[in-house]
Amino acid sequence: MTTIVDLDCGQVLGVVGGRDHTGVGAWLIQRPLDWRLGVHVMAIDPSAAFRIALRMWLPRTAVAVDHFHLVSLANQAETEVRQ
Repeated sequence: MTTIVDLDCGQVLGVVGGRDHTGVGAWLIQRPLDWRLGVHVMAIDPSAAFRIALRMWLPRTAVAVDHFHLVSLANQAETEVRQ
């Protein structure tokens, strides 16, 4: 499952079954064009599937890795270095 949240206010905008670009892309294309043009930054799980959907349907939107996944990746890298 993929949850799409407005990070400015914490409101859940949508829930998509699965974690692939087709589900997220289908959800994005159902949004009005004005809404899609108003999205300036998306914070995502660093998944290729999400990047594909964003590049297809929100090509001008900046992409950032969300805080949770960024910290998780940093911790994983630190653990690998220590080991």
